[in-house]
Amino acid sequence: MTEGLIHNMNARIGARDTVVHVGDFLCKGNERGAPGIKTRFYDLVDKLNGHWTFIAGNHDKNNGVRHACQSMIVKIGPKIAWVQHQPFGTDDSFPDVPFDLVICGHVHEKWRTCKVRGMIHINVGVDSNRYVPLRDDEVLGLTQKEERK
Repeated sequence: MTEGLIHNMNARIGARDTVVHVGDFLCKGNERGAPGIKTRFYDLVDKLNGHWTFIAGNHDKNNGVRHACQSMIVKIGPKIAWVQHQPFGTDDSFPDVPFDLVICGHVHEKWRTCKVRGMIHINVGVDSNRYVPLRDDEVLGLTQKEERK
């Protein structure tokens, strides 16, 4: 599975591309019956094309991932996106900054797009997206589709 994911990533990501990973890069422990992998973070990321920036996920505490931040704001085309591992919940307050959508992971295959209190959320996790990373134009397409609903 790991080799398949590396292949899928490198098929879409060029050497000069920038990749923002939204957390839970690798599972080192026994989670939900999965034994976890023994590969070290640097051994794995060295096999991947592109320049990677890691946002902290809830399973990234003890796996050696060097995350840059908990969240970030990025511009994708005309949209401003808040990027973090988990989607906002119904009890969370949105940050006091202007943004158009939330890019997240964490929810696995539960949904690709949804709205939380009117805010569009795009799940970029590979297990919801044919096990490939999404390009900016694909995120914009999903956003436009959700806006039309």
